[in-house]
Amino acid sequence: MHIDATFCDLVRTENNGKQLLIGVYPGDVMSVSQIPGSVHLTAWIKVRDLPAGNYSFEMAFLSPQASLVSPSPYFGSVNVIHPDMPAIVYAGPASVPLSEPGFIAVRLKMTNAYQQVVFDQVAGSIFVGKQT
Repeated sequence: MHIDATFCDLVRTENNGKQLLIGVYPGDVMSVSQIPGSVHLTAWIKVRDLPAGNYSFEMAFLSPQASLVSPSPYFGSVNVIHPDMPAIVYAGPASVPLSEPGFIAVRLKMTNAYQQVVFDQVAGSIFVGKQT
């Protein structure tokens, strides 16, 4: 399984199905003007090497203190029509509280049509630091 996470401000889906990632954070680094505070963040994730089929997913953001940001994770579903095609899932924007600089992680759990867990792991992280 190969998982790539891209962090951005917002994902917009057009009428033709294309997705626009707005405000992508290159190098998985975000600078903010004030800490403590909060940031708004979206995670767009590409999962490769899944067998064809229907999957349900659950995504949750974790603060630098490794605590769950929202009491309710983001839920959705995706259909992989061919094993050589990736599954694309995204969640956000989430408001993530920061009391200190550190890594914000996004956890992704995917289950197949039989409710068997395919994987449940951190899909990526972004470092948030104070602007100098």
